[in-house]
Amino acid sequence: NYVYSIKVPKTNPIIQKFDPSEMAEVSRLELELPEKSFFEGFENLNDKAVIFYSRFDKKSKEHQLFARSVNLDALGWGAPEQLLLKASREVKTLEPPEAFFEPVRRFTFYKSSDESKLLIRYKLAQENSNPRKNFERFGLSVFDQDLNTVWSREENMPYEQSKLIIADYTVDNSGNAYMLGKVFHDHYLYWTGYPITVDIPGNYIEVFSFVGGEKSLKIIKPDFTS
Repeated sequence: NYVYSIKVPKTNPIIQKFDPSEMAEVSRLELELPEKSFFEGFENLNDKAVIFYSRFDKKSKEHQLFARSVNLDALGWGAPEQLLLKASREVKTLEPPEAFFEPVRRFTFYKSSDESKLLIRYKLAQENSNPRKNFERFGLSVFDQDLNTVWSREENMPYEQSKLIIADYTVDNSGNAYMLGKVFHDHYLYWTGYPITVDIPGNYIEVFSFVGGEKSLKIIKPDFTS
C-alpha cells in the first residue's frame, strides 16, 4: 500500500516511504552500512527488498560482496547479512558508461526475464598494465530468487584487452549467462574513437556463453547476413 524510494547520496542508502494517494513522504531512514562497506546495488527479489554492499579484505587482498534484506514495513534491516561471493583479488571500479552519475561501484546486477535468476558481474584488477598483453578477467555468479548460488566462476577473455569491448550482459531463465563483445582486428582501432559499427573489414560481433555446468566459455558468432 506504499511506494518506496532508495537514494544513495554518499555511502549509506536512504529509504523513503510514500503514501501513493498524494505521494507524500510518510517516513525515511538512513540504513547504516557496516564499517568500510560500500553500497553496490538494490534489487527486488521474490518480493523482498535486498541491498548489496562490498568490503575489501586487506589480509587476503580480495573484495567480498554481501546481501542483506530490508524490512520495508518497519523501515530497517531485515535478516543478517549474507556473504555472496569472494573475488580472487581486487575488483576494479566500474567505468563509463556504467559509472556515469553513480556512486563508485564494482559489481553490476542483471535479472532474467522471469526474474528467477540474478547474474552478478565484476571485473578483476588487471595484472598487466599493457592492454596489448592483458587479458581481462571477469567474475560471473548466478543466484536464484532466494540468493542460493546456482554457479560461480571467474574467466579470462579469449582476446587481449585492446582487441575487445564488452557491450552488454544478460542471463536467461535457466541461469546461463551471456556477454556481447565487439572484436577488433587491429589494436589501433580500439583506442581511436571506440567505433560502434562492425562495417570495418575484420571487426565483428561475438557472444560469449557461460553455461553453469561447463568449465569453459563458448564463443558464438552471430550471422547477420540472413
